[in-house]
Amino acid sequence: MDFSSARRLGLSRLRPFLEAAFSGRSVAVRNTSDVDLLPDLLSLLPGPLRLVPFTTLLPGPRREHPSRLVQTDAPRAALGGYRVIDADGMPAAGPPPPPPTTMLAKCAEHLARMIAGRDEEGITSLYGELGELSGLGCRERLCAAAGARMYDEGLLRSPSRAGGVARLLDAVPAGRAAAACFARIGCFLPDGDRARYAQRYGARLLALRHAGRRLDAAAFTEMLDRCGGAGGPAAGDLVRDLLALRPGEMRAGGAEMLSPAASHRTAQEVADGFAASPLLRPLILDALRRIPAGDGQRRQGLFVMGARALLSAGSPLLADLFGKELHDLGSDEGARLFCGAVSAIFAGVGGGADLEILAGAADAIHGRVSHEAQGSDGARNGRIQHLRDALACVHGSLAGALDSPGGAGGGQARQRAETAAERIAETIGAMSAPQHGPPATASMSLWLPWFWPFWARTR
Repeated sequence: MDFSSARRLGLSRLRPFLEAAFSGRSVAVRNTSDVDLLPDLLSLLPGPLRLVPFTTLLPGPRREHPSRLVQTDAPRAALGGYRVIDADGMPAAGPPPPPPTTMLAKCAEHLARMIAGRDEEGITSLYGELGELSGLGCRERLCAAAGARMYDEGLLRSPSRAGGVARLLDAVPAGRAAAACFARIGCFLPDGDRARYAQRYGARLLALRHAGRRLDAAAFTEMLDRCGGAGGPAAGDLVRDLLALRPGEMRAGGAEMLSPAASHRTAQEVADGFAASPLLRPLILDALRRIPAGDGQRRQGLFVMGARALLSAGSPLLADLFGKELHDLGSDEGARLFCGAVSAIFAGVGGGADLEILAGAADAIHGRVSHEAQGSDGARNGRIQHLRDALACVHGSLAGALDSPGGAGGGQARQRAETAAERIAETIGAMSAPQHGPPATASMSLWLPWFWPFWARTR
């Protein structure tokens, strides 16, 4: 950057030059003997504005807009359509020009003062934010980034101006620069707007504020404590932003972070966030292995939330979850917990469920239950009853999905689901035979409140 010519030009002329340049207007600087003025001014603009039409040996320069910047001694009458700036003339007699009133003029003056103060580091940082505000024109980028800096430095305190900056951010992805703009203007927004923008940018801000810390379970839980509630970001957005900012750490330590999150109030959102990413889905199974076997309640909680999330995401890993991560089915208590988990997962399955995913999970559950039921003396314990009730719930969900016209899946998926339903019905019947204990209706009072919709469809 070369500040010499700009300092000679002065603030009163530099501001309109910047306004015109950022607006894409054609600018003519008149009556100057400074032959380096235009190149020096160009050195003070962001990269996309430095590419001017007379560039040579560069086909199709990627200019921000087709502006024309010229230095000339032509008379004003010959410069129609240009924003004319007289560089060498004395200021006209009379009162000084009024202070800037528009947001663009305020931001252009702020940038002009940075140039007059030779604040090269500040200008470079500001232009870095401009470059990250994708989706906006150069004029709007200046108003958003410079406006936010003016709030940060105490130069603006108007809620209406803060609302104007926030409205510009509506067209910007929730990246680092947009989050920084929101952080500066957020306290000046009305409560409703602040809550809306906090939902959008808050997760990215949380992730950035912890950039200097090791991403472990403690840091993750601390961030989750600030999610949800009035104006807080969504926990699922936090998972997404952490994956975007620190993918290696999320893949390496995600299971360690997810295990304690199973008892957090945002746990289902966290599980949904993991299930939404193919990179993080396998970590749901790894997190289950990290919960001690004696902590059955937390393990069951994560099992249910993880299965719901994988089912919603349409992930084949749901079958792995049921086929590999079920333990302690050999006891009455383990079978009871399993039955409750299956009920919690499948009771809410709608008619639009993916039949392929649902059938895969049903096959996995059926295979595990059938293995556990072989050779069991069900007459002397309630374990078989719990396993049978779990199968009844799965069968009801399959029947409901097959009967619904909105069931997702092709012919092969439907055939697999029908086969799974038939196989499960046969197993339920076999498990209800006298040699395995009392018939299904004998303990109906135990499971009817949970499974009534499915029992009604399958009886």
